Amino acid sequence: MARPIKVLTEPSGISDFFGVADMGAMDGDCEGEATIWDVGPAFEWIEVGPNGVTFSVKYGAKAYVRYELWDTRPSPIDPSWQRSWEGRLYLASGRIVAVSYAGDEADCHTPFDLGRQATSWSARISAKIPMNDTDPEFPGDIYRVGLFKLQFWAGAS
Repeated sequence: MARPIKVLTEPSGISDFFGVADMGAMDGDCEGEATIWDVGPAFEWIEVGPNGVTFSVKYGAKAYVRYELWDTRPSPIDPSWQRSWEGRLYLASGRIVAVSYAGDEADCHTPFDLGRQATSWSARISAKIPMNDTDPEFPGDIYRVGLFKLQFWAGAS
């Protein structure tokens, strides 16, 4: 049975959420690596590339991000999650961070260390906009915000 090794939910909502990036690539610590800016904006709900994932989020809506590192492939996602993507995601430093972008300024939020550099992770990324405040994995005072769950594990997806 699959078990989570490590979990982090962003402690507060993120305004102007743009996506999730490899922190090392974004900071320039991983020379020559693609960044979230190479992935570009998401025209559908998600765009995935090396070292970054961008999302299409309604302007002004807050987003909450949850990262999960699993020992093996987790159980299928609950059907209440309206959108889901599964595949491989290469991360140069293995440290990921949510990125907000407003105007010409990008802000990085709480980092999550997957513990391996230069790894192509199996990943499942899911999103939903809850119509109530009953999801126990996120703060209870939220309503109509974007929830994003990123699950990672080693091995085949």
